[in-house]
Amino acid sequence: MGGVMAAAGIVLRMLAADGTVGMLLIMLLFVAAVLFSFHILSLRLQKRQWLLQSVKMLFGDEESDAGYEFLVGLTGVSVTDINGEGSMVINDITFLAYSDCFIERGSKVRVTAVEGGRIAVVKEINEK
Repeated sequence: MGGVMAAAGIVLRMLAADGTVGMLLIMLLFVAAVLFSFHILSLRLQKRQWLLQSVKMLFGDEESDAGYEFLVGLTGVSVTDINGEGSMVINDITFLAYSDCFIERGSKVRVTAVEGGRIAVVKEINEK
């Protein structure tokens, strides 16, 4: 809608002032600069929000773990040895995993909790 209104304003200005091609180019450059500025501003604000969320996760803010509660109860496979800390895969997505005991690479694991900066606290599944 904004682009349509800007184009209509340029056309009306050109009709009212017997504008030249140079005037049209200057108006188009001005509109492009304004739109580009708004785009850059929105990108910077989005990046800032992402960085704030990352800092919350890093320092274990209670609000940051709310988005990962869906992991509790899911099973996956450890892709590294988990000796306190390691990595696991659930549905082709890699997560940082923590455990109180040693878990070998390739073992099936289940997420038991999500705590602050710790995305996945896991236990090995023993299949017998």
